[in-house]
Amino acid sequence: MNKKLKWLCIALAVLSTYSYATCSKQEVMKLIDKGVSKDLINSICETPSKTTTTTAKPKSKWITPSNSTCRSKGGKLYKGVCDAKWQQAKNICRASGGRLPSKSELLSVISDCGGNTANSDSAHTENRDDPNYQSCYKRKGFVASSNYWSSTSYASSPSYAWTVYFYGGDTSYNGKNGSRYVRCVRAGQ
Repeated sequence: MNKKLKWLCIALAVLSTYSYATCSKQEVMKLIDKGVSKDLINSICETPSKTTTTTAKPKSKWITPSNSTCRSKGGKLYKGVCDAKWQQAKNICRASGGRLPSKSELLSVISDCGGNTANSDSAHTENRDDPNYQSCYKRKGFVASSNYWSSTSYASSPSYAWTVYFYGGDTSYNGKNGSRYVRCVRAGQ
């Protein structure tokens, strides 16, 4: 393949993948025609931002199940959040490429956000009154309005599992036949 055709293919690949903040497509083409490398073009034209058709976000430990996966595995949407029974929640997480988080993994969100994980009224009040804690768990994709399932069964009764309520940082156990919110942990995390 001749050199100019090779650079044209590279240019088309670059242009179809990236949108440059300070360089027009014509300017990028001129740089490619001059033999400038992709890395140098990126540095000249600032960092590119992906413009793919997917809404891919940086890989996070947490997975929010899609509406279609939630529904197809027996869950329902409640206020825009996947809500399901415990076994359905496990199936939803598997279908989403993850697993249902343990109680300790959910509690780590509370502590990572500066919340108090003690299961006491004073700790719950402290969490509810702390604006930094409140905004932190929401930035991580959790909501305040209900409990989230954990994979951890309640030792005294296997028909119950632990749940976490982020608003106050409460933990409780709930019957697995009840519906609670679903958030998943990426496989391998």
